[in-house]
This record gives sequence, C-alpha cells and structure tokens, in this order.
Amino acid sequence: MEGHNNVKLELKTLTPEQQQTQCSRLSHQVYQVCVRIFEELETKGVIFGNGHHMAQSVSTYATDLLRSRFNEPNQPTEPKEPT
Repeated sequence: MEGHNNVKLELKTLTPEQQQTQCSRLSHQVYQVCVRIFEELETKGVIFGNGHHMAQSVSTYATDLLRSRFNEPNQPTEPKEPT
C-alpha cells in the first residue's frame, strides 16, 4: 500500500485494548477542543442549546469514525471504504 508521496506503508494492527486506548484519547481530545469552542459561542449567543452536548456528539462521531478505520488482521492491503 502507498501513502502520501508514494511512500510504501506497512499495514499495522492494534490489539482491541490498544484500539480502545486510541479511541479514548481521541474522544477526550476532541471533546476538550469542541467544548471550548461551542461554549464560547453559546455564551456569546451565537448558538443555542448546550455546547457540552454538542461536544459530546462530535467526540462520539470522531471516535466512531476512527474505529471504522482500524486495520484488521489479515485484511487486504487496501483500506476499506467507510460505510
């Protein structure tokens, strides 16, 4: 498989525990960034609703997307298309 600039990439797999660790890290980081942005906009009256809930939704979406992209053992050399 080739990556950016035609560099050969070796597919790597993670254990389920490693995948969960990566998902947890992403979830936390995305939430932290989004909650600051959304709550600032909420405070300014630019958006309505709860910025915290919006940040949770974006974080969940990002985590689900990451989970769908993890390489699986013995998969073909081309990544699967997202569903």
